Amino acid sequence: MVSLLAGLQGVSTELYEAASIDGSNEFQKNNSFFSIININKIIISIAMLDFIWTMQVFPLVWMTTGGGPIHATEMLSTFTYKLAFQ
Repeated sequence: MVSLLAGLQGVSTELYEAASIDGSNEFQKNNSFFSIININKIIISIAMLDFIWTMQVFPLVWMTTGGGPIHATEMLSTFTYKLAFQ
């Protein structure tokens, strides 16, 4: 959430002023707002970091529970390991 907030706060007010001068309404301002800030890049970077952090926990979960009884502590990394090697 902090990364998304930082990306949203990075938009300058000059963009809104330029949209007002061009004669756009509120809907058009908000629609162009999301295309200008490239929120997709922020979401992709957050998803990649989350994936990396999830994979770093794999040894701890695998050595202690191996996915747990009835998949209680199963994560994406332990699930893919089981699919690949068992």
